[in-house]
Amino acid sequence: MSKLEKYIEAATRQNTRQSYRSAIEHFEVEWRGVLPATADSVARYLAEYAETLSTSTLRQRLAALAKWHTEQGFPDPTKAPIVRQVFRGIRELRSE
Repeated sequence: MSKLEKYIEAATRQNTRQSYRSAIEHFEVEWRGVLPATADSVARYLAEYAETLSTSTLRQRLAALAKWHTEQGFPDPTKAPIVRQVFRGIRELRSE
């Protein structure tokens, strides 16, 4: 491992890496989402789990998806207006 790789890895805690891996697995396996994802598929994913997952869990799932896309060199669909609007609506209706 190079010095650069060592510092990059140290920047993210092991439990964060594991939780992001689990989030990506949930998106792909449980929900059967395809990566790279579209903004529409991310919005539908949020809507599907809006009533069963907490908003903090949904926020963490969005962060994991954003990181995956960025690391793979794809545009980040989580920043799209439709995704942001759906998440705002979830927060509003859940009042968390």
